[in-house]
Amino acid sequence: MKFSLSLLVALFSVSVFGFVSDWNGYTLSPDYGALKTPAGKYAGGCSVIPAKKRDLVKIEVKDGKLVIDTRKFFGTDPKEEITVRLPVSGMIPDKRARLTAEVSAVPNAQFEMYFEGRDVPKGKDEHYWRSKICLASEESQKFVFEQNLPATLKNVGLRLTFRKPGVYTIGACEFTPVVAEEKIDGVTERIANGGAERGLYGIAYSDIKFLGSHKDGKHYDYRGVGFSGTLKVESDSTTAHSGKRSFKVTAPANSINQLYLFPVPVKRNQPVSFSAWLKADKPTSLYMALFPCNGVIYSKPITVGTEWKKFTLNIPAYGKPVDGVRIVGSPGSGYGDQYGLVFPRFDVPENSTVWIDDLSCRQSLNTEFRDDSAVWISGILNKNSTTYYTDEPIVANLNFESAGKAEKTSLGWCVKDVFGKVIASAPEKTLNLPAKESILVKIPETARGWMTLYVTAKTGDRIDEHVLPFGVIERPRPMVRRFGINVSSARDHNINVSIELMKQFRLGSARIWDFDGAGFESVPLFHKAGIYSLYCLNNVLRGKETFFLPKDYSKWTAYLTEKIRSVKGMVDTYEILNEPNIWSGRTANPDPANLVVVDADSVARCINVTADVIRKEDPNAVIAGPDSCGTTVPWIETVISKPGVAERLDIISEHPYRQLPELPDYGEDMQSLQKMAKRFKPNFRFFSTEAGRVFPQAYPDNRIFPEAVVNTARDIRNEIIGFANGVEIYFHFAMGSGHCQTAWGCIRPGNAENGDTVMPSLYLYAVRAAADRIEDGKPAGQVKLGANYRCYIFDLGTRRTAVLWKWNGKPEKIEFAKKFRAYDFMGSRIDGTTFELNECPVYLETEESAAELAKQIASAKLNITDKAFRTSVKITGPHAFAVEVANLTAKPLSGMVSVLTPGLVDGEQKLEFRDIPGESTRSVAFRTVPEIGMIPREAKLKVELPAIKQSETVSVPLRALFVPKAEKAITIDGDLSDWQDVAPVVLTVKNSVQNTLWSDAMKKNTVSFRSKWSSDRLYLAIEVKKDGFHPVDTLGEGSTWQGDGIQFALDTIANAPKGTAGYQDDDFEYSLSLYQGKPLLMRLAGSASTYDSLAKPLGRTDQGDCAIRKTADGVVYELALPPVSISPFKLLPGSATRFNFIVNMNDGQKRIGWIELTPGIGQQPKRPDQFMDMVLLP
Repeated sequence: MKFSLSLLVALFSVSVFGFVSDWNGYTLSPDYGALKTPAGKYAGGCSVIPAKKRDLVKIEVKDGKLVIDTRKFFGTDPKEEITVRLPVSGMIPDKRARLTAEVSAVPNAQFEMYFEGRDVPKGKDEHYWRSKICLASEESQKFVFEQNLPATLKNVGLRLTFRKPGVYTIGACEFTPVVAEEKIDGVTERIANGGAERGLYGIAYSDIKFLGSHKDGKHYDYRGVGFSGTLKVESDSTTAHSGKRSFKVTAPANSINQLYLFPVPVKRNQPVSFSAWLKADKPTSLYMALFPCNGVIYSKPITVGTEWKKFTLNIPAYGKPVDGVRIVGSPGSGYGDQYGLVFPRFDVPENSTVWIDDLSCRQSLNTEFRDDSAVWISGILNKNSTTYYTDEPIVANLNFESAGKAEKTSLGWCVKDVFGKVIASAPEKTLNLPAKESILVKIPETARGWMTLYVTAKTGDRIDEHVLPFGVIERPRPMVRRFGINVSSARDHNINVSIELMKQFRLGSARIWDFDGAGFESVPLFHKAGIYSLYCLNNVLRGKETFFLPKDYSKWTAYLTEKIRSVKGMVDTYEILNEPNIWSGRTANPDPANLVVVDADSVARCINVTADVIRKEDPNAVIAGPDSCGTTVPWIETVISKPGVAERLDIISEHPYRQLPELPDYGEDMQSLQKMAKRFKPNFRFFSTEAGRVFPQAYPDNRIFPEAVVNTARDIRNEIIGFANGVEIYFHFAMGSGHCQTAWGCIRPGNAENGDTVMPSLYLYAVRAAADRIEDGKPAGQVKLGANYRCYIFDLGTRRTAVLWKWNGKPEKIEFAKKFRAYDFMGSRIDGTTFELNECPVYLETEESAAELAKQIASAKLNITDKAFRTSVKITGPHAFAVEVANLTAKPLSGMVSVLTPGLVDGEQKLEFRDIPGESTRSVAFRTVPEIGMIPREAKLKVELPAIKQSETVSVPLRALFVPKAEKAITIDGDLSDWQDVAPVVLTVKNSVQNTLWSDAMKKNTVSFRSKWSSDRLYLAIEVKKDGFHPVDTLGEGSTWQGDGIQFALDTIANAPKGTAGYQDDDFEYSLSLYQGKPLLMRLAGSASTYDSLAKPLGRTDQGDCAIRKTADGVVYELALPPVSISPFKLLPGSATRFNFIVNMNDGQKRIGWIELTPGIGQQPKRPDQFMDMVLLP
């Protein structure tokens, strides 16, 4: 970075800044170069480059903040910038420092935040700087930047640099000279029972009796290789590195040999080390590893001799490579890192015996084992599965042994429920050591679900603890068909174990995966057990061809014919393909002569061919599809609209993965899906065949933690919402196969102490409670309590059950006039009149009618302390905007909207709104004096609701694209001579998002956008000035975004609330690119036909005219979209929508980023709430 060092020396010669909380009283010199405090002391300054454009910038102190208005300043010169510099006082070299700045921007815009100063590393002055890119939004955010300062640093300051047009507001700024490194506990030992003195506590692995197939007892991996055994782990008192015992691990021939320990915490970019002492019966090569999930690992090869030796796996910064350590995948950034846990692991070769002792893991380097125990506690519960029925005694058989000099200890115990509340305990008792003790654990008769027994030995100031999770349920009752689960291959585990767990927890349906035909082997077992069987024909091809479909289906139909005949009458439903909507673009087509890239047409053909074989060979089986990833109504509609598909499918299946069950709202998605489906067939059924969150398959030191509880509750809520909105069967993902990792699974592995018995996860207890409470009850309505709440009623015939929760905001209490029979989400009885509503559902039961129950819930006293409303603004014309007030409660709201910006509106500045119904939205319209355009114009608004004493003052940018009407039809040919009467919107590098640093040539890229409309077309023209044109057509039609091209999108009814993640069912997204020498228009998202009865198939579309013309210095994209391609947006004067586009940039090697009108398309998830208003002019 080039900068005048002399200027920097002068600027930082007087350092006063340490903290600014209020800018009132600060003054700027006329040229903005000097900033002074209220006391007249120098405090920094602002620089404007180029200085000749200084008059186009407005910098002022307003309402206690520094406001920088750059809307008129920026042109096409990429060197233009406005910078604020604040020198700091109290800087200490060689320490970690922190800069903090509160910044907002209208509209949203990037800025750069710097540590900047003078460094003298070798006696010579150098410019020191460290920067980070920040994205400011319309709401003020606190941006924090920390750095380890050089020991030779002379001075430093805060620098904020702005390169995009907008109004930036700077609030409190702070410098902290010494920041303790992020609080990472590098001292606490993370491995439970590292000294091997407490039996096999802390050890987890699955035995062959679970991992082995029911058919031949062997476990088959993904390659089809069969293993006949698993390792054997014992507590060996004949040898130890220290103490009295070690772990003896014997790996037989042809065995699965991963030994896992309970997971330990890690943090990205922070250190972690794992050490152990090992010896072997003969020189043996093995691996020690840290393993979060499949496909991700740190693994270090070690050679163990016949004498004890210490081995250490040091990771200085978790997530980064380490010399001498094999790294696979991306530790720290995958699904397995969701909870910040990894499983220490040893991979032991077959035909070997090793001893392991003194294991240690800490969040620091070079960890050393140290046993601080006073008492070693070991022992297990009296039931290997740890799941008890209500009439069974719960007994912990324990051993207490002195770890040193202790002769006595004080024994205590308590039981906590899943929320951490103590529900049972006993007085402390003195034990003489050593001692054996059997504890009869008595819990409340009404307690159900997951619980944890904490056993303590108190010796002086030292407390040693032994943690044993268990659960309590009613004895099995008939399975509930609506609750289903995905099951693993019959070749990688014993299906009979899964079946017994399904019976125990009342899961009445299984989704069986094909797994190269292995799934058919388990069908008779599920059929015999009375479990509803859905068979997923997940892929037609294998290997490199997995995500393609064949042109010739003869091999597939022959395979199906043979397999279906073998299980005729045993499969209830066949599901065709698994998530084919996300197959395209993963890899290049390996065999174009014989394979087709997956799109709606190829999926439809596959469904038709496959369904015909099923109908012929097993006429009574029903057929499901097209099985989308996500409840993607437009894609499903595209497929079932193809000839023959709707007639062949009986069930529409989808996978409702989402950020939260309520966001985007699964209920709304299901209603939209059903309305659409009725256009094609009135009697479609609906299955949700896969969704679920990841969980660790063991817990640190056996302790459940709140994030796992909340995510379990979210899984249950998704199911409840589905059932309440027409889902017949919901298949949770997944039962799992018992391997230790953070992944999709419901099984926790045991060890030899509990007979190698697998144990159920938290989810199974939660789903059992749901099954007990709602059974197969029919949906009987929803009670609206406010936007942050959900309440659904189910009619079970003899009783009604209401399920309530609060999904957003802090917990609140609901109070009823009468006492209810009630249960928490684990199934524990919690009868009463007052209940706390939070993310975990509460079940209320009554014999009264559904209508009476709904009435009682609606009239309950609900203490709502959340904000009762949400405000948004919609531009409706060059001189008009509407303030939309959304009622987030269940009660009517009244109030007023005031415009506080002087001179902005014509007429009344305060307008009332009355009685907005619960969970509804109303608009208040204003007319402006100045014209609204592309340059944001600030509107300060105040919304007041006097009756509930709530108000909000917001500042929003009024800006929009106004589209003139075309006087005549435009010829779509890439020639812009039809567009000369429309001034373009010009975007530059300032509007770019860069995946990699752009070259100077790429920084000169510009984009000019124009638009017109007529009664039958929306016209778009985008002219790109760019060095080189590099479309990509080697990865299939779905991946053209990786090359040069455009993407554009519409939120057609402008209804995306702030914070919306992902598209809603009224949104469109298209891409236009050159593909195999021709323009290719792809519909990537489309509105549901429920808005207009019009089908908008996804994929390649001819519902729009398009042209691409390469020019001498770039390329022109031109389009004309008919009404169907943008409906329900109407081509009428005054119609308003929200619009956005990006221009993808490729440098000939890779996609390097894009230029965007606003954020929201290129980022993930999609953010239609950030699109720009677009209004059609008369």
